[in-house]
Amino acid sequence: MKPSEQHKLSEEATRWIARLRSDGADGLDKASFSRWLNRSPEHEQAFDAALTDWQTVAALQYSAIAQASLRRPDTQTTTSWLWHWQGAAIASFALVAVLTAGYFQQMSDSAATASQHFATARGEQRLIKLEDGSEIKLNTDSSIHVEYSEAKRFLVLDKGEAFFKVASNRARPFVVNVGDGTVTAVGTAFGINRTAGNIEVTVLEGIVSVKEKETQPQIKPESRLVKADERLTLDKQGLSEVRSANATQYLAWKDSLLVLENQPLPTALAELNRYLDTPVDATHPSLARLKVSGTFSLQTPESTLAALVTTFNLSQDDSGDRPRLYARDE
Repeated sequence: MKPSEQHKLSEEATRWIARLRSDGADGLDKASFSRWLNRSPEHEQAFDAALTDWQTVAALQYSAIAQASLRRPDTQTTTSWLWHWQGAAIASFALVAVLTAGYFQQMSDSAATASQHFATARGEQRLIKLEDGSEIKLNTDSSIHVEYSEAKRFLVLDKGEAFFKVASNRARPFVVNVGDGTVTAVGTAFGINRTAGNIEVTVLEGIVSVKEKETQPQIKPESRLVKADERLTLDKQGLSEVRSANATQYLAWKDSLLVLENQPLPTALAELNRYLDTPVDATHPSLARLKVSGTFSLQTPESTLAALVTTFNLSQDDSGDRPRLYARDE
């Protein structure tokens, strides 16, 4: 931070102390102070420094007046001045105690109530409604952390897939960390699928910004804007180009549907495996030439599998660790 910016923050912190110690301080002042404090770690550091300075000044005031009073011959005047400055010093210390207690209580409350963790098992989907009106649909075998503050909405998709319907609030960014980067939205609807080493972002409504993780301070991370019916991928090599996509089809899972359009059967079965209690082996070469189109239910994945086996007249080998499918004419 530049010295001029640091100086400005120090002045703001000092003004907040003066404002909060005034008799006219009210709930709106405290709410404004809370928003100011949560803007950045630098704001918190500036406030801590201002509190320390305030304590020092109060202590010096009390010490200097007390020592001066001991040298005064007029006991009555000495007592009057001593009580006057003792009161001021005590008030100063009381302010520090109240501000410090409120500050750390706020941080403690924030840590205790704003951090939440949600997860789903294989085959499970879960709808999560957040306090700001935003919604998350968590797909099968997924995990997410949610950390809300007055300044921002921060989430970490640890693994799996989620669909986000974000309540608009330009003063409070909605940021999803996905390991190798972040996805930032204001008011929009989009999905993220995080698998090993690969992240896919698909936008249904609005616009999101996808940004690489900063790895070297001297190199600015690359970012892309993704609009409705567009998607991109992010991996260790960086961001792909933004490409057109049928977002409704890609995100049909949020309505418990699997929508396929001329997909190779092994690809369809690999997707269905995410919801099955006992996944199938769909790697047999005989399956590669088969294509599938249609809309299938994810609420009953075993029935969907049975329908595909019947439609394509597949055989099943149960001699291995998991059932292996292949075409009957092989």
